[in-house]
Amino acid sequence: GAGMCLLIVGPIVRGLARRAAAAERFGIADKLLTVADVLAPGSGVREEKTLLGAMQSIRDGNIEPTVDALQHAKRMAPDDARIAIDERIAMLYLAAHRWDEAIQHAEANLFGALPVEEPAPHVALRRALGVTPPVWVELLGAYGYLGDLEQSARMLARLEEVCAGREDSAMWLHRGRM
Repeated sequence: GAGMCLLIVGPIVRGLARRAAAAERFGIADKLLTVADVLAPGSGVREEKTLLGAMQSIRDGNIEPTVDALQHAKRMAPDDARIAIDERIAMLYLAAHRWDEAIQHAEANLFGALPVEEPAPHVALRRALGVTPPVWVELLGAYGYLGDLEQSARMLARLEEVCAGREDSAMWLHRGRM
């Protein structure tokens, strides 16, 4: 019974909670995550509850408490998770059209966080760019919105260099060029 809860029922309830969160039904998602935490303790549900609270704050227009909560979570997170949290913070600012803050955060925490590798078809886009493609493209746009067209052009040139010869990168090239 315990194995069934840990390995089957808990993950199913967690998946239902994710669906509810995607549909912006945060109350139901929170209750489902509470149940999932009881059924499968220690499976990372608490972090998802933090993220769920952040999503609700964003929807409600409260960016600063969300960023503060993510900064707090970042202090306790392992190194690879810190980069993902920094990317989320940058995307929060970008989603709120706070270009200056997004760029400042990215320059302070993301650019140079991952070792950048030479573009090659076998190297993941994230490793080649240093951040995930959505963050790269949105930051490229932020520089453009602020009028720093030289930086925006450099980022687009890097994106085109990294995406050359890749079948999975057409969407990022198109969005970057737009």
